[in-house]
Amino acid sequence: MCHYRIKEEGNEQKKKIMTKKISFRLFLTVIGRGIKQGLLWIAGLFGYKGDGRFDKVVWRIFALSMAIIAVFFAGACICALGNLAEEKYSEWKRNQPDFCHSYDNEYLSRDVLYHDEYDDKSYVYNNAKQRRTLTGITWICKSQDGDSLVCFSDGKKRGYFNGNTGEVVIPAQYDHAWIFSDGVAGVVMDNELSFIGHDGQTIFERPVYYNAQASMDYCFYEGLCAVMADEQHVGLINKKGEWVVEPTYTSLYHSHKHFWVAKRDDNTYGMFNREGRLFLPFEYADITISDESEYIHVRTFAHMDQILDLNGHLQNPCDYYGINKLTYSTDELDSVGDFRIAVANCLQYNTSDGHYGLMDKLGNAITPPLYISINAIAANRYQCEAVYGSVIVDDAGKECGVKPQ
Repeated sequence: MCHYRIKEEGNEQKKKIMTKKISFRLFLTVIGRGIKQGLLWIAGLFGYKGDGRFDKVVWRIFALSMAIIAVFFAGACICALGNLAEEKYSEWKRNQPDFCHSYDNEYLSRDVLYHDEYDDKSYVYNNAKQRRTLTGITWICKSQDGDSLVCFSDGKKRGYFNGNTGEVVIPAQYDHAWIFSDGVAGVVMDNELSFIGHDGQTIFERPVYYNAQASMDYCFYEGLCAVMADEQHVGLINKKGEWVVEPTYTSLYHSHKHFWVAKRDDNTYGMFNREGRLFLPFEYADITISDESEYIHVRTFAHMDQILDLNGHLQNPCDYYGINKLTYSTDELDSVGDFRIAVANCLQYNTSDGHYGLMDKLGNAITPPLYISINAIAANRYQCEAVYGSVIVDDAGKECGVKPQ
């Protein structure tokens, strides 16, 4: 009976000890003892068994060093785990549908923006709805005339989404697709070119020749679009698929100010207006209109650059791309014994295709730009190199044979 009571009291004592509150000091003591036991074990591996005073000092220094190393190692592990956890959390947060980056964003409308990310992680975000409306895309391309539909690619196929809402309107299903222009977009599916409206339906059924290697934008401008009829010739069609300008040209592209510049097989250039009517005849070596200019720049086959207004009227019969003085060596010596350099009476002008001509000091052209180089050999004599040979001309542009004495 007594034995049982003693045992019961012992159990009670153990319960009190187990339920005793563990202090921070006690926690550190236990940890310290554990580290000590671990160090003793490590020291035992090295055969350490000294009990002398010097041995104990060495042992304590060793134990302290190992403890410091252990603390630094534990701290490094904790920092590494913390950084890894922060990185994983940031990655998880970035992939949430309601998250939007604060950089590399392009606003497509008041509420919708496009975030450009690497690989296929770009997305479209709607600020009003606070969510991503389109993910997993590689690039987008906006319309040039303000159309609401924006072309996008998921890396394999192309489709369209609404730039005002960010929602997909036409799913990514096309092998190639161009921007909407004039309410119409060119698309390619199964190597067949067609033109669709905002509903994704084709606007006409007539087949259109398609060459994947050709540099074409397949955009409608004021009801006309340049398409190919075969591998070499291009013309203009309307939204019914009818030829407005027959496909007899080797090049045909939309230029600034509503004009179409065309090139024929004989390398002559002409121009059509917005209705597809001939505006400039096919008699030029080149025609350009810059976006900023209110003029048409043409070059004749005599290498002369000219400027026309938007009505086709000649404004400048000789447009100079550069003007330079011409110099020559005289028979006189200067103070150091070199031949003196003098300035000739005429100037040299050059054109856009690298040809040269003579002009007077008032800016009037004396010769056409027929030469590939001009050198003054006297005050009033010029040696002009042409493709067909070399000639010497005077201040009036007339051939005069040889250099004067």
